[in-house]
Amino acid sequence: PPLLNLGDGPSGFTAYPGTGFGPRLAGKFLMCDFRGASGISGIRTFGFRPRGASFEVADPDKLVWSLLATDVEFGPDGAFYVSDWTEGWELTGRGRIYRFFDPDFRKESADVARLLGGDELLRANETQLVALLGHADRRIRQEAQFTLAERGKSSAEALQAVALNP
Repeated sequence: PPLLNLGDGPSGFTAYPGTGFGPRLAGKFLMCDFRGASGISGIRTFGFRPRGASFEVADPDKLVWSLLATDVEFGPDGAFYVSDWTEGWELTGRGRIYRFFDPDFRKESADVARLLGGDELLRANETQLVALLGHADRRIRQEAQFTLAERGKSSAEALQAVALNP
């Protein structure tokens, strides 16, 4: 069963990757709540916390409001991007894309963009890739894992050591 009716028109959904907005969005999901009118639509955030053998929604909030958000996604630059329908339910032939970022995390975001945007991860040695498995950004951890896995047997011991290390 649902944990909570959080929005009437969920359309876009993403998870905070771990960098770009610091603790403000840590452990949060972003959901576009499209209700047909900008004044009652926007982007909600929420997390989860354990409740017995299940979970409950934690800290629901309105992050960005008064726009007809249809999708939301985090870019490699640390910002999140939102597509906006502009008005109503009908096809208008118009739309907007908004970019939201936190200037306090520019350096962190630039480092993530550099790692995700080039071939640095592909060129990294095994020790560097293992270190990146602990990176704050989920996307970098995942790319490091995939790169190690693609190297096959030569990286199997390194992956096994990480998996067995509590």
